[in-house]
Amino acid sequence: MKRNKQLFKSALLIALLALAVPTTVVNAATAPTNISESSVAQPTADTNATTSYTTSELNAAKAYQATYQKLVASDSPTNIYDTTPVLTGSFEPGVMNKSAISQIVSWINYYRSLSSLPAVTENATTDRPAQISASVMAAAQSTPYLPQHGLKNTTKPDNVSDLTWNQAVYGSTYSNLYFGFPTSLGSPIRELMLDNTNTEGLNAGHRGWFLSPFLTSVGVGSATSSTGRLYENIFVVNPMDGYRVATNHVVTYPGSGMFPVEELQADNGTTQIPWSIAFATQKDIVNGTTSITVENLSDGTKGTVEPSYNGNGGYCNTLVTFLPPATLTVNSHSQYRVTISGLSSETTPSFTYTFKTFSEKGSGVDGTVIDNASTATDATTETAQNVINTK
Repeated sequence: MKRNKQLFKSALLIALLALAVPTTVVNAATAPTNISESSVAQPTADTNATTSYTTSELNAAKAYQATYQKLVASDSPTNIYDTTPVLTGSFEPGVMNKSAISQIVSWINYYRSLSSLPAVTENATTDRPAQISASVMAAAQSTPYLPQHGLKNTTKPDNVSDLTWNQAVYGSTYSNLYFGFPTSLGSPIRELMLDNTNTEGLNAGHRGWFLSPFLTSVGVGSATSSTGRLYENIFVVNPMDGYRVATNHVVTYPGSGMFPVEELQADNGTTQIPWSIAFATQKDIVNGTTSITVENLSDGTKGTVEPSYNGNGGYCNTLVTFLPPATLTVNSHSQYRVTISGLSSETTPSFTYTFKTFSEKGSGVDGTVIDNASTATDATTETAQNVINTK
C-alpha cells in the first residue's frame, strides 16, 4: 500500500479488530466430549435400512465425486513457489505460484459447493499479506498451541524488519491460520473446514469464514519452518464483503442435498466433527431453550443436543455449532433431518432441513435409485458441476 494510504489502513485495522475473526487450528489438539443428549431411549439402528436416491441426486453425487477425484489427482505438486521463502539471514517471504494457489482455492470452492454457496476467487491483493504472515510465523516458529491472530503470541525475529512485521500482524489478523504437517495442498483446507482442532473450542470459526455467504475472494500464503511445520494463511476478512447482500440467508454444514460422509468424519475415526448452522441476518435468536434434533430417517436413530457455541462469524449475525448426538448413526447411505428449535425469532422460530449422504471416494451411491427426475435443473447437481468447471 502506498505511504499516503497508511493512515487510512491503520484506522481500518483498528475498526476491524472488533470483528469476529477465525481462530487458530492446532494439528494435534483433541475435541471435547459430546454435549448433553436426549434421555429418551433411542431406537436400535436398522443395519439393513436402505435409502432411495433420485436420478438427480445420483447425478449430483457423481459430479461431486468427479470434482473430488480431480482435486486429489493434482494435489501433490513438486514445487508451490515462484520465489521460495528465505527465513534465515536476509528475510524474503517468497511468492507462491498461481497453480498452487488455484488448487487451494478450488478446495475451498469444493466445500462451498457442498453447502450450496457460489465459488470465490483468488485475491492477488491479499495474497501478499497472507504470504508475508505465513513466512514470518514460519521464521519465528510460532507456537500452534496459542492463538496467533495479530501475532499476539509470537516474538518478532531479528531478521524481520518493522515494516514486514506490521504487514504480518495485519495479514494474520484477518486470515484463517493453519499450523501442521499436511500430506497435500488440500489437507489444511480440510482441517480448517472440519474445525475440530481449534484452540478456542468448537466454534467453527474457520468454517464460518470459508462458508460465508458474503465472501467473494481469498488470499493465500504458505511457508514451512525449519522443523517441517507448515504455516498457512488464508485471508478471508475482506472489509467490503460485509456490505454485500448475502447469497444465502441460512448456511448449513452438512449442507442440504447430497453430502459426503467423509466430511463428517475425522481422519482418526473417533474425534467428532461439529456441525453448524449460520443465519446471515438474524442475531440474538439463540436462548436457553434452543435445541437441535438430528434424525437418521433411514434407520430411525436420533437424538437432541444443545448448541455448543453461539456467536458470529463470516459476517453472519448468528453462527450455531453443535456436536451430533452420539445415538445417531452416520454412514454413507442415509437420509437425515436436522431441526433447530426454540429460536427467538418471529419469522424463524425453528429451522429444518434434510440431506442425504454418499461417499466422495466412491462411484455413485449405496442405495436404491428411483427415476423420478424432472426436466427442471437440479440445484445441487448444478452447484457441483460449477466446481468441476473451475479447474
